Amino acid sequence: MRAAAPISRETQGIIASLVSSIGFATLDAASKGLLATVDARALLLARSAAIIALILLTLALLRQVRVLATPAIGLTMVRSVLFATTSVLVVVALKHLPLADAIALYYMSPVWTVLLGALILGEGITRSAMLAALVGLAGAWLLMQPGSAGFTVWSLFPFIAGATGALQDVYARRLRGQTHPTGLLFWGMVAMLPISLLAGASSGPSSAASPILVLATAIEQGLFALSILAGMVAYFFAAQSFQKAPARLIAPLRYLNLLWAVLLGWLIWGTVPGKLQSVGIVLIVIAGFICIRSSAAQSAVPPHVPPRSAP
Repeated sequence: MRAAAPISRETQGIIASLVSSIGFATLDAASKGLLATVDARALLLARSAAIIALILLTLALLRQVRVLATPAIGLTMVRSVLFATTSVLVVVALKHLPLADAIALYYMSPVWTVLLGALILGEGITRSAMLAALVGLAGAWLLMQPGSAGFTVWSLFPFIAGATGALQDVYARRLRGQTHPTGLLFWGMVAMLPISLLAGASSGPSSAASPILVLATAIEQGLFALSILAGMVAYFFAAQSFQKAPARLIAPLRYLNLLWAVLLGWLIWGTVPGKLQSVGIVLIVIAGFICIRSSAAQSAVPPHVPPRSAP
């Protein structure tokens, strides 16, 4: 019996991206349920601290604390600050803009990632990568259906968040072999501790509340636990996906986060997509298939082996 062919790094990256999409959608759903009753700043601080503690405990039990070390300290810190900055910008945008407008503007991120991947990493912009990014962007806008209230200065926040989010993904790719995905998650959460205080400053009247998270009901406690687990899965596998595969391949797959969000919205809140949203879903699926097909085509091409010199 012939042994099964090993899974290519590109395929591993795609699988990691799909897992992270489920994690992000679950994280958003759990956060949405919690933010109806708890302070945003307190939630961010408590969740970041809990994830940090769980990582340290797990690594200590496995005697693998050394995976947090990295020779690229400066670049890892830059990536961590970008991670935290993106979160702050999104929070500010959600405070001042309709949800659909903020998210639709943020989902310029995959297009930014394809462009920045070429600029910073030297990864060529293939036709399939750019096509997937643009098709996914069109699908995201149809799915979120941003309003037409006009441009305001707050519209810059999610737009910039898309760029900083793309930069954090590109640097995750650049740090492959230097900083472990667990290290990227850990140091990103460390940076989130001070940045969470800034996020609370834009959360309205609740920003004056105590930064200590109070979970009064079993439902809140369950949602908080779920958000921690989902956050660890989402951020870890997102970092791993960009370390396994080129940014131009993984970036358009980020639109699948919206598909899982729509599915959870239907299952939990009974929200059914309309006609335009359904078209958006189809476009996002098409973008994902373009990425996967491109990866399969690249994997099918045998690597170039230089001829052996004569003895």
